[in-house]
Amino acid sequence: MAALQRRGVKVAMVTGDAHQVAQAVAADLDIDEVFAEVLPADKDKKVAGRSPAG
Repeated sequence: MAALQRRGVKVAMVTGDAHQVAQAVAADLDIDEVFAEVLPADKDKKVAGRSPAG
């Protein structure tokens, strides 16, 4: 994560897990942005909406 962040890449995690669990994992991994409790069918929309090409 650190190498990506040094290059200016904002790291995000999209998960179906509960907010509390997702925030704990993100903190351990130094992830910049968390989208929790996202249904599988909606995950592609979250990624497409966040990517520079999307």
